[in-house]
Amino acid sequence: NIFLKMKKLNSIIITCYNREEALEKCFNNLLKADQINNFNIVIVRQRGFDKVKALVKNFNFKNKYIIETDYLDDLNPNKKMAYNGYKGCDFAFSKLDPNYICYLEDDIIVSKDFFNFHNFLHKKFLYDPNFFGVNGFSKEPYIFSKINLYSKFVYGLGKGYSFNSNIWNIIKEKIWNKEFFQQDVPYLDSPIENYIKKNNYFVIMPILSRIYEFPTEGTNISLKNNLIYFKKFKESFVGENHNKNEIYRYSFTQRYTWRSDCKKYLGSFLNQTRISLKKFIKLIYKFC
Repeated sequence: NIFLKMKKLNSIIITCYNREEALEKCFNNLLKADQINNFNIVIVRQRGFDKVKALVKNFNFKNKYIIETDYLDDLNPNKKMAYNGYKGCDFAFSKLDPNYICYLEDDIIVSKDFFNFHNFLHKKFLYDPNFFGVNGFSKEPYIFSKINLYSKFVYGLGKGYSFNSNIWNIIKEKIWNKEFFQQDVPYLDSPIENYIKKNNYFVIMPILSRIYEFPTEGTNISLKNNLIYFKKFKESFVGENHNKNEIYRYSFTQRYTWRSDCKKYLGSFLNQTRISLKKFIKLIYKFC
């Protein structure tokens, strides 16, 4: 039972490189979150920027670990990001023995109840064999009456997500494995999403966002072309208006419009039927 030792610390993985201002916002915000002292903070810093190095070294987290990485200049940025993410997760699970880890990038700030939300759901679904992880994001408009609601989806992991040690064993053996890192441009999220959709898993999404990705220029997103994207994030963000009783409720009926392929989870049997039907249709199409 991975929750047998309730007092042991879980872990937060934060990857960073050259965005000092974003990282400082991320760090300062984390100090305000409930339960932050119940986590080890694992910071994966890609070398190259002295101001980021100094910030990481001097910032006063209670339980902090620093991993430094270095790569050849001509290595694809997405490959560097993939290595950074893997090294952070592998260090946490192999050296710190958490029940689960939360994964953040340096441009993410979290709601005050972000860790309450993740902790509640990891405990609730610990024994569900189809549970893959918890996400932090949504773009549904903020309505206080929906603050404690979540639902299940057939989708991937991203933007303030978490998964437990059982799922880590699947990820490192079947998803982020040797073949994955042999790709010229590996993306951490897309193979996880494909695996979930093909193998009858679900992820948890909050109806109102527990994270805010504040506007920055990233490797895979243009600030100029995504102003509406950032605006919707901000309008959904719970911030400090958190659910104080830390009780969260499942709702199947709540509207959730992230992406058209983000489907509600219908339960193990119906979802497996949907998977099988898709495979059958592809097979028919192949021979027509």
